Amino acid sequence: MAELLQVPTEGYEDAIVIPEIAANNFELKHGLINLVQNKQFFRHDKEDPHSHIRYFNKITSTMRVPNMPSSSIKLMLFPFSLEGAARIWLEKEAPRSILTWGGNFLDKMPRECLKIIESKSKVRQSLAKAVVAKVSTSSSTPAISSKLSELKDMVRALILDKKN
Repeated sequence: MAELLQVPTEGYEDAIVIPEIAANNFELKHGLINLVQNKQFFRHDKEDPHSHIRYFNKITSTMRVPNMPSSSIKLMLFPFSLEGAARIWLEKEAPRSILTWGGNFLDKMPRECLKIIESKSKVRQSLAKAVVAKVSTSSSTPAISSKLSELKDMVRALILDKKN
């Protein structure tokens, strides 16, 4: 046991960040945790993630705490709603990467969400394409040739500087 207390915990934080709770004497009730765990999401092929979130929202909306947003309750309870591959997914998320529940994306209709995903996909694909086009050095203007030569020298210097 003493060895476990000496193990560094740096870098082993949870993905979900729970906001500071202003409510006095707050604790999650055992019955609420059991309700959430009774319908865990495993990420199986036949499971519907939307159905899981609807059920989860329904359960968590039954609890109201003064001076505490419902999103904090959802963030605290969500890990209890996952098991198997879904829990592994959450554990592989970067530490402190989930800061809020919901947001603009979850408030949108499915078609709007699809447009956002497609748009982000197009941006990612365009970033993957080569941006630099081949420059013709057979220009007849001497000013352009000298500028191009200067640019080549600067790029070479940067490359050499980066190697050192």
